[in-house]
Amino acid sequence: MAAAALPPPVSGGRPLVGHGVEFLRDGVRMLERGYREHGEAFTLLLGREPVPVLVGPEEARWFLHETGHSLSIGEGMDFLKKMFGPDFYLVAGPEEYQRQLPATMLPFRGRAAQQRAELMTRHAALFSARLGDRGTLELTSGFAELVLRTGVEAFLGPGILERLGPYALREFRAFARGLDPVTPAWLPAPHLLRAHRARDRLRTAAGTLVEERLRHPADPPDILQELVRLHAEQGIPARREQLANRVLSLALGSHNDTASSLAWALADLLRHPAELAAVRDEMGADPSRTAPVDPDTVRKLCHLHRAVQETMRLHPLPPVLVRRTLRDVEVAGWVLPRNHRVFITPLLTHRLPRLFDNPLSYRPGRYLADPKAAQNILTFGGGVHRCRGEQFAYLDIKITIAHLVRDFDLELLDTDPRPVRKMGRHCLQGPCRVAYRRRAV
Repeated sequence: MAAAALPPPVSGGRPLVGHGVEFLRDGVRMLERGYREHGEAFTLLLGREPVPVLVGPEEARWFLHETGHSLSIGEGMDFLKKMFGPDFYLVAGPEEYQRQLPATMLPFRGRAAQQRAELMTRHAALFSARLGDRGTLELTSGFAELVLRTGVEAFLGPGILERLGPYALREFRAFARGLDPVTPAWLPAPHLLRAHRARDRLRTAAGTLVEERLRHPADPPDILQELVRLHAEQGIPARREQLANRVLSLALGSHNDTASSLAWALADLLRHPAELAAVRDEMGADPSRTAPVDPDTVRKLCHLHRAVQETMRLHPLPPVLVRRTLRDVEVAGWVLPRNHRVFITPLLTHRLPRLFDNPLSYRPGRYLADPKAAQNILTFGGGVHRCRGEQFAYLDIKITIAHLVRDFDLELLDTDPRPVRKMGRHCLQGPCRVAYRRRAV
């Protein structure tokens, strides 16, 4: 193989820290500058480590196909080891990954999946009812609690937050902030220290729940009981901490991403009245609110689905995906040396004019004209490591929006929503407020 040749470096690197400080402060701007300067391949210097960044669907397919072969997902995601332990399935070796695979699939199949969808519907209906007849909803905080509560109760059982105490929701929020792919896991950053303390407390609580289910199985079994059963069937008698970590990982899921995508999706619709009207027309715009908003009905709302797809394209979470090379590899004319991090960036790939006409515009109809265009959306990864919660995320977002659109007249008060520029997540920056008035029966 030829001598290693990385893509050209982005301008502005500083001694010792390279682009690291700027990347943490405003990683989106860094990525945009790299693309302006060098096109679809460039290199960031993070500390003293050069990190190649690749843009485009071909590179993304290579990246996702090679995960587990020439690229390691675990070595590029140290934060998962810190939060869920070194044997967590995404960062474990191939043998351990295969052993844990049945447990990762369990919540997304059969009755478990149906229970999760029904819980989403109940929580969305309760959320709508608790808003009252009129008021103002702050999207980022309001949806964060809704999605987190739904996920925790889906995997740990109804009423679990009340049982765990008045600070349980806060603990889960603190834990979730530790799922940070950018800040080095060894850095004593305040949000990481708080996350590690919350992790320890929640791991103890989850372990207690597991012990209770071992002594007193739930009948009929719920998702937690099925996980306990499957763990016991694998013949590994005492790995309770691993099972507690598994329970926590499922309960948290990608709740930050789902909540932010939900906020973006509603804001995008409210900024485009014609698209909102199309969603209402598709629902029948029933002012009596007798039309069901259940999973089966929501799955048929094609225009709403395309609107959410467009939000996922414009505001991908996260803006970069990370791996580490296991050997020298050649891609797109570059040779990436062994033991280097490599990024692909959904954020820039989703903006390529060769993939999406007028890429900065919100146009849900593009997927009706060209259904294959959605294949280039990388928000949930791809291949064997594609996020298994993708369908739940879409369903959760659509169920919540359908309830709100059916029940309320909505007006976006902060009419120019912006993303948080800090690296890690392309989240909606708060406050982003919506005025609502319940529609007359």
